[in-house]
Amino acid sequence: MSHSRLIINFLILLLSIDVKSNELFITGESFHSSVSSFIKNIDPNIKVSISTREISGNRDAYVIKGLRIYDSGYGSKEILKIEEIQCSGYKVNDYEFNTSLNKFFKIPNFEDINKSLKSPTNCSIKGLDFSFLKSFLKTYQNPSYTENSSKNLIDNDSLEFSKLMIRLFTDIDINFSTLFNNEGYNADFDIVLGNSIFLKSRFIYIAEISQIHSFLDTFFKNVVFNYWGYQSYEQLYSDIEVDTSEIYLDFLADFESNPSSYYGSISFPTPEILLKNFLISFSWSEEEFENINNSSSQIEKLRLALKVLSIKKLSKNQFFMLLEDFFAELSDEESKKIIMTNTYDIYSSFIYAIKEFSKKPHSLKITLDSSSGINIVPDLEILLKENNEGESIALETYQLLSSMKVVESILNSEDTKLKFEANSIN
Repeated sequence: MSHSRLIINFLILLLSIDVKSNELFITGESFHSSVSSFIKNIDPNIKVSISTREISGNRDAYVIKGLRIYDSGYGSKEILKIEEIQCSGYKVNDYEFNTSLNKFFKIPNFEDINKSLKSPTNCSIKGLDFSFLKSFLKTYQNPSYTENSSKNLIDNDSLEFSKLMIRLFTDIDINFSTLFNNEGYNADFDIVLGNSIFLKSRFIYIAEISQIHSFLDTFFKNVVFNYWGYQSYEQLYSDIEVDTSEIYLDFLADFESNPSSYYGSISFPTPEILLKNFLISFSWSEEEFENINNSSSQIEKLRLALKVLSIKKLSKNQFFMLLEDFFAELSDEESKKIIMTNTYDIYSSFIYAIKEFSKKPHSLKITLDSSSGINIVPDLEILLKENNEGESIALETYQLLSSMKVVESILNSEDTKLKFEANSIN
C-alpha cells in the first residue's frame, strides 16, 4: 500500500475516530488504538508505530499534540507528523453525541444539534508535514540514482519544482470555523501551504434546522421500522453483538449504490438549505510566485496563455450567437433572457479577472451573492420515483444532477450574482 493512500485515509480517520470512552469522543488510549486498528484494516501487512506528546480535552474541546506516524517496517521512517490538532465547540468531544448515528442508528436530539450549529466552533491542524515526501527528494538527489536512471525521467526544472512542492506540503496549516449570526450559518475553511500559498473558502447559508432534523430523524426511523421491518430499536439492538457500526456501514454502501431503493423511506419534500454567499480564493505571496516561476517554465507559459485568452472579449451579441443553439433549448422567454444575461455577466467577469491576473499573478477568487438564496438541496423526488423500480443509479449520479440544478438556479436568478475577481484586496 502506498504512503500517500495511507495518509489520506488517516486524515479521514481524524474526523471519525472509533473510541471506547464512556464520556469523551477522543482520549489518549482510544486514539492510539483506533489509529492502529484503522491502518491494519486497510493493510494488515503494514507495520506502523504511532506516538503523541499529549492528548487532552473535555466535552467541548480536545487537543492532540506531537502526533508522529512511522513506517516501522523500513527502519522507522517517519511518514507523517502533526504538531497540533485542536477543536472547540459545543459537544465536539462528547462520545454519545458524535457516535449516535454510527453506534445507535439514531440522529442526536434536536436540542443538541441546534445548539451545536448555533454555537461557535473552531478547529485547526497546525504543522502538518507529509514527511515521506522528503525521502523521495533524497532519492532523486542521490548521485548514483542521478547518474544511472534519472536522466530521462526528471530534468533539473522538474527537480526544482519538486523541491518547491515538497517544501509546501511539509508545512501545512488548516483552519475550520463556524458561527451563527444575523446573516445565517457561517463556515470558513482555510489552508496555508508553506506560509506563502493561501486557499480560502467561506459559505453563508440559512436553513430551518428543525425541518432538517425532522426529515433525517424520520428517514432513519423509516429505514429501521419499514425498510428493515423491526418493531422497535430494542429489537434491532437484540440482533447485533455490540452496536450498529457494521450495519451502518452496510447501509451507507447500499444507499450510495442505489438510493432509489429507499424512496419509500424518504419523507418528501426535502428541506431547503439556501446558500446566500460563498467565496473561494487562491493567493500567494510575491516571493512565492517568483520561487514557483523560477522553478518551472510552465508557469510563465500559463501566464502568457491567459494573457492571449483575455485580449479580446466577445460582445454580448457575439456571445449570444456563439451559444445560440444552447439557449434555443430554453422555452420560457423570460427565463431565457435572465439566463443569457447572467451567463454573459459571469463570462465578462472571468475574462476581466484572467486579464488582471496575467498582468500580476497574485490572487484569484470566485464569489456568489444571493438575496433570496440558492437552494443547494434540490428536491429529487421525481427522479428517485422514476428510478425506484428501474435500473440502479448510484448516489454520485444524483449528486451530479443536483449540482446541475444548482447551476441552473444560479443562472435563472435575478437577485444572484456569480463573478470572478483577480488581485482583489479583500
